[in-house]
Amino acid sequence: MTHSDDTQTAYNVIGGHYQNVKDLPCAVVETASVHTALGSVQGMHVLDLACGTGFYARQAARDGAATVLGVDMSSSMIDTARDEERREPLSVTYEVADVREAIRFGSFNIILAAWLLNYTDELSEMTAMFTTVADNLAPGGLFVGVTQNPWFDFHGADPSPYGWSFVPGEIAEHGTRVRATAHIDPPIGFSTWFPNAESYTTAAWRAGLEAPRWEPLVVPPGEFWNGLRSNPCLAVLCLRKEAVR
Repeated sequence: MTHSDDTQTAYNVIGGHYQNVKDLPCAVVETASVHTALGSVQGMHVLDLACGTGFYARQAARDGAATVLGVDMSSSMIDTARDEERREPLSVTYEVADVREAIRFGSFNIILAAWLLNYTDELSEMTAMFTTVADNLAPGGLFVGVTQNPWFDFHGADPSPYGWSFVPGEIAEHGTRVRATAHIDPPIGFSTWFPNAESYTTAAWRAGLEAPRWEPLVVPPGEFWNGLRSNPCLAVLCLRKEAVR
């Protein structure tokens, strides 16, 4: 069983409980940073990879996207997302699929992948994920990814006030394997990676995409946020697919 298979099993067990992660302080920075990186989605066709329970997919629909498709490998997460769609119909559709596989969902102006690229044991898996992005992103389209900060200092400012803790483990050429804990009630823990920045660049290039650019995070003012500001545990990357000339 691969690390990604372990992750799928873990998230099937966690299921809808994972929605509570969006109540953590760190999510304030994440959602504001994603909103800024995406810009307007009005009239856009949006694909949300690793959509989880559909948080960003629903937000894109509320913000005026023409169509929204959410994809996740966890059937439990997708079940929760579909339950949310029944409670609040927004015309968002969902599919269970493994983004590591070469799947064509359509042609999208915007692809979002929050907490996808960090679930890769090796560079080839990340390249497969970026290849799925390349195959589904329209020329000139925008990709926005949320991932673990490649420059995070495990001995730096403590991220637990913002809802997370990380225990580093295996160090590989690709990055560092970490045991992550989200401090919701009850806490949930799972294995993830902090890939290095070079892996993202190399994987994107191999998939035929431009090198990612790392966006500044949108952190609220105030002393409380100093630790996250100085040592953020998350990062946002963007790239565009070259337009047809």
